[in-house]
Amino acid sequence: MEVKFEVPAFAVCDPAAENVSVPVSVRGSVRFETEDGQDAGAEALCEQIRDAAAGYVKAAVADAPFAAGIPLSELEIMAGQISDAIQYDASAKLNEAFDVMVYGLEIEAIEFDRSSEGYRRLISRQ
Repeated sequence: MEVKFEVPAFAVCDPAAENVSVPVSVRGSVRFETEDGQDAGAEALCEQIRDAAAGYVKAAVADAPFAAGIPLSELEIMAGQISDAIQYDASAKLNEAFDVMVYGLEIEAIEFDRSSEGYRRLISRQ
């Protein structure tokens, strides 16, 4: 099964200037199978997995500029690296919580709210 998720805009701070934060949204997907191969209750399970995956991704994206030591302005191009970094831990947590085998958790897009004041402040600093 594959579940798409979307994390609505949330503030991410710039490590170089913590008083600058930009609203960021994230889209992605998680691929998994139930351990027993059954699809019974799949809709409710998919919703729970979508919510949990979105939470793990949100935390990882918010922390990424600090953990990787990169400027916030580079966050959008780091979707693949962040996916790779959280793959093992997020998969293990989803397996433990929902008894599923996760085959992939992908961040497909990280997008800044380019109309926000925070984004304008970020760009003006460069």
